[in-house]
Parts: sequence; C-alpha cells; structure tokens
Amino acid sequence: MRRRHLLALAPAAALAACTSPEEDPASPGSDGGGAAPSDGGDGGTAPSDGDPSDGEEPTTTAPPSAAEQLLEGLSPREIAGQLVLVGIAAGSEIPPATFEEHHAGGIFLLQVWEGAEQVDAVVDSALALARPELPPLLAVDQEGGQVRMLRGDAARETTSAEALGAEGPQAVADAYTSIGEDLSARGLHVALSPVADVVDPELGDANEPVGGLDRGFGTDPAQVADCVTAAVEALSEQGIGATLKHFPGLGRVEQNTDFSAEGIEDGTTGPEDPFLESFRAGIDA
Repeated sequence: MRRRHLLALAPAAALAACTSPEEDPASPGSDGGGAAPSDGGDGGTAPSDGDPSDGEEPTTTAPPSAAEQLLEGLSPREIAGQLVLVGIAAGSEIPPATFEEHHAGGIFLLQVWEGAEQVDAVVDSALALARPELPPLLAVDQEGGQVRMLRGDAARETTSAEALGAEGPQAVADAYTSIGEDLSARGLHVALSPVADVVDPELGDANEPVGGLDRGFGTDPAQVADCVTAAVEALSEQGIGATLKHFPGLGRVEQNTDFSAEGIEDGTTGPEDPFLESFRAGIDA
C-alpha cells in the first residue's frame, strides 16, 4: 500500500516542480496583474477545477504491478493450473505435461525420499520444466516423528509432535527450526505441517489419524495453540511456509480418514469451539 501511495504522489510532485514562483501568473508582481477577484468581489482568488482549495485531491492511477501484468496474460486454464500442486512419488520423474500442458502451480513430494540427491534432482527438474516467470511451489510433508518424507541425508530426524508438545513451545521452535533449515537447503518452499488438530482427551490414542500416530501437540487447546504458533514462526524465520493440518474436529474422530469412510463424523465442533484456537493462532502467526 505504501508503494502505491508513493507512486500516486510522484506525478503531483513533478507538476509542482515544473512551475516556479516567478512564472506563476497569479503571484503578486507578475505580468498577470495579481490575483483575480472572486465572483463575490471579496478580493480572494477564484478556485479552479481540481484546486486543493475545493477540498478535492487530484486522482492518479498506479501502474499495474509485475504480478498484475503477468496475470493479465494468463488464460483461464493457466490460472486454474496455478492452484494445483501435483504429487510426485519418491524416486520418480516429473511428467513434462505437469507444467507444459497442465500449468501446475507446483509439486509436493509423496512417500519417503531417502537422500538429498533424489530431492535435488526433482527440484532441479521442476525448475527446468516450469516457465521462468511462473516458478513452481515445492512442498513436502515433514512433521517429525513418523511423518517425515525426507530422510537420510535429505533432512535430520526430529521427534514427534506429541513429544515436543509435552516439552513445550521452545522444544517445538527448536525442532521446526531444524525442519525449516533442511527444507530450505533442498530448495523447497513449504512444509505440509504443523498439525493443529487438538486431540479429544477422552479418545487419546483411539483417535487414529492424530493421537494414534503421535502427530498432535496435545489435548489442551491453549497448549496446542502455543505450540502451533512456535512451529509456524520457526518455519517462517527460515523462509519456509507452513500448512495448518488437518481440519477442525479431526481430533474428535476415531477412524483414520485416509482409510475409512466410517467413524469419521464429528458432531461437536462449532464456530465458538476452543478446538479452533490452534488454527486461529497459526493463522495469526
């Protein structure tokens, strides 16, 4: 917004600089004979159109930004493609059509990638296939604990969210700083983490998608909110975007939505539910 204001003021400043006091026909002592009387004959100056004395400021239009100019040149198909991340299985190559025909916005790494060489190769391929003016967004599921898609020399091991949550926000910040550093070193942009779901204390490990896999920071909404904030801020400091997972209420279901269509109903969570606080905290961070 500040840039737009500066651009809007520049033409006005240029116009002011083009007229010197000596050349102002309305200034005393000039060839214009002084100020013109107003219609009321009170000796004042008559306001002209656009004069600041009218209380109206001249309007200017800021030139379009580079992003706006790029957007104007994209077709609806290209714009739609930019909203999609395509999963690439470990060790596989990116089909050229991903970017050349479908105009994908980026990729995310599926399954477990065991080494830096594999990751570097797919990152280089994505950058080569995508249009230079539309660089791809590159993401990976890296939570720590059991959910670590980068392993070996591609990324350091970090403990589970459940263990980190028990230690507190500082432990979370330290672990997610490590995750952010490793992703940045591999040329990735986004971590598909942290998990912001609050596990229902009455379910605990019986909550298969989160509690059963030690993926949540805890069962107390305030504690989870603090840990989510710490994770998001730590990633951001390393230049890595965060993703809040999964959905409010997932900590209250029993079955894993990856494998079951039953036992996944949540009839409790509402707009004022404290289980939403961790998501709000992550967004604010």
